[in-house]
Amino acid sequence: MVPMNKGCSTCNKRRIKCDRTQPCCQKCIKKGLECPGYGSKFRWAGGAAVRGELKGLQAQATAESLRANENLLSRVMAPDIESLGGLSLQELVEYYDKTIAPRMVWFDSEDNIYRRHILPLAQKNKVVRLAIAAVSAQHAACGRGDHSVPEDARNEAVTMITTYITDITNRVTGGHDVEFGLDVDAAEWILASMLVLSCYEMAHSGAEAAEFHRKAARSLVSTLATTDHCKSKFFTSMRNKLATYEVFGSTTSFDVQSIQDAVLSDPADELEGNDETTLFSGYISLIHEVTMLGRLATATSEASRDWKAEFGLARGITLMAIGRHPSIKTLAQRRDLIRLVDIHNNAALLYVSRCLGPSALGPGAFDQTQMAMSDLLQQIHAMEDMDYWLQNLPWPLFIAGAESYGNPARQMEISQLYRRIPYVTGLRHYHDVLSFLDTFWSGAEPDWQVMARDWEASGRRILAY
Repeated sequence: MVPMNKGCSTCNKRRIKCDRTQPCCQKCIKKGLECPGYGSKFRWAGGAAVRGELKGLQAQATAESLRANENLLSRVMAPDIESLGGLSLQELVEYYDKTIAPRMVWFDSEDNIYRRHILPLAQKNKVVRLAIAAVSAQHAACGRGDHSVPEDARNEAVTMITTYITDITNRVTGGHDVEFGLDVDAAEWILASMLVLSCYEMAHSGAEAAEFHRKAARSLVSTLATTDHCKSKFFTSMRNKLATYEVFGSTTSFDVQSIQDAVLSDPADELEGNDETTLFSGYISLIHEVTMLGRLATATSEASRDWKAEFGLARGITLMAIGRHPSIKTLAQRRDLIRLVDIHNNAALLYVSRCLGPSALGPGAFDQTQMAMSDLLQQIHAMEDMDYWLQNLPWPLFIAGAESYGNPARQMEISQLYRRIPYVTGLRHYHDVLSFLDTFWSGAEPDWQVMARDWEASGRRILAY
């Protein structure tokens, strides 16, 4: 029996107390959300891989395989590869530290969770080590124009995660609570590996494969939402990073159930701490609200909200968090980070107008969107070290580009800016975003959402984050 203090996963993600009404809670019903019911649901998105040698591998297990997995953790700690793609393991770790980790956060510092927590974790955990070796080798090779790096490290990491999760799944379906076979340490290394592998896919294969690992991470986080695992500061920080990917990824998706199930961070965290992963929490939550409303028939009922004021408040909270953040060392960094806040705020106004209609911005909506576009581009050009912040610009630049239909001069300006992103970050999936914009600009439909929906339906997923 599920303890009475454990509500449905939707209420848990919304950080509200569930009323546990059977068969569906009333709080979900009143919000027009699907209530998933109660109890632990733990799976890894239906399989281990969507491509390569492991494509179609399902999370299945027999009694014999479970007995073989009893000592899995000891094998996770075992020695592994010494080199990959012409680089030694130590060189791969150093490459991740210097080249990739700085691109995985809003701004780099000694508190970067990839450097401070995930890299040390890789020293003792084979799966995390394999994931880091895979993404480093692939990223370095792409920088050289070589796309032939073997996928052994990636495949082995995926296999080991799948095996472990299969074991946990079978224990849960056998009547044990999820905590029985999944302690805090295991939850941390599994989530860390999934986040690292998602980056690997963005560098290697593109959006569809990256989405696979992100949804696997979502499944893990959602399952553990009511357990003590989420009390780990490291797990919470990784959850916040996942929430950022979830929300921005949802903006180019039209799968309502997937958007509804997105992992979200708590906006209150931005006010309480100095953790880099909590920056923009309030802003990101508002973006998700706009996305959800834009996909539902109830969108017009929320158009009367003062969205400009709400995003203005979120902007102010983020600026206050920046002001007290101890890791921002120079005035130039602080100025650029303030510009980044304004860039995202302007992109949000354009996004609100597109999702909920121009009237959602109130009187003078056309002038407001024109001002938002102008200020967004002006702030980007004013950045003192654009390449340092470039990993944070794909989404606002995509929104600006998507709202530049019929304006060739602005399209050229945005295209030139966007082409720097895959060059600097080394992530190939941004080429797909550029391809989308080029196709959209040359088409007859002025609403980019129509083409994004068609692309998604045909299996061509774009991720503008």
